[in-house]
Amino acid sequence: MQITNQKILLIIFSSFLLVSCGNRMKYVTDVKVTPDFDQGDVWINSSAKLNIGNITLPNLTLPILVPGLNRNVGEVEIVSNSDHDLLKINVNLSEIINLNTSESTLPNGKSLPLIGENEVIQLNLGRKKNAYLYLTMNDNQLVLGTAIAIGGMDFLGNTVGTAALFPAFNIKNVIGAAGIFTSKDKGESGLGIFFDLSDIVPSVIFEQKHTQALQVIEYKEVMPSSSKEQKLNRAIYRMHRKKAVIKE
Repeated sequence: MQITNQKILLIIFSSFLLVSCGNRMKYVTDVKVTPDFDQGDVWINSSAKLNIGNITLPNLTLPILVPGLNRNVGEVEIVSNSDHDLLKINVNLSEIINLNTSESTLPNGKSLPLIGENEVIQLNLGRKKNAYLYLTMNDNQLVLGTAIAIGGMDFLGNTVGTAALFPAFNIKNVIGAAGIFTSKDKGESGLGIFFDLSDIVPSVIFEQKHTQALQVIEYKEVMPSSSKEQKLNRAIYRMHRKKAVIKE
């Protein structure tokens, strides 16, 4: 019996959507995080391969904006092609670690994965509404993340309501959480990723920090109710079946 490519995709994606005790949908299948030095400054370059089935995301390149600085401190990218989708962060940590901190949330008001109630440095990504870089740290721990609202994902919020689905991952000794946030309000649904970089960044970055905001990393998944999780999984599955092309 011949198995068509469509059936193969369906089998793969059905496995991808399986939700049960100890076996939850993962939005990331591979990560690469590397530190770098440039004239004494510490940079972080991260790339995460997203697991979203047969869905096409918009290609975005968003500069990381720091009020008062007229130089490039990095960028966040979504790179989408026929083979895979990548979410990338490239940022000069030394330039931003001593900026002011404040309480923050995901664009839809839900708690930040790993960061929780800790204060963060929150920076705008270009002029895009509800797109942010987040950073928090203490004397020996550092969490970096991003959340990007995408207009073409607003319909998920209409279906699910306000929710955040960020399962944890541990890939190649990189711990983090990645997923989707939704809201009934326009412009507050999208995707994001957060990394614990405590054991990855060079120790000198902690010496460059003047004050600390992070009290403790919250190693727990940010998850909705089971009913909302099922609604979200079904909505994503329908997008996969339709080979949805998500607009910015």
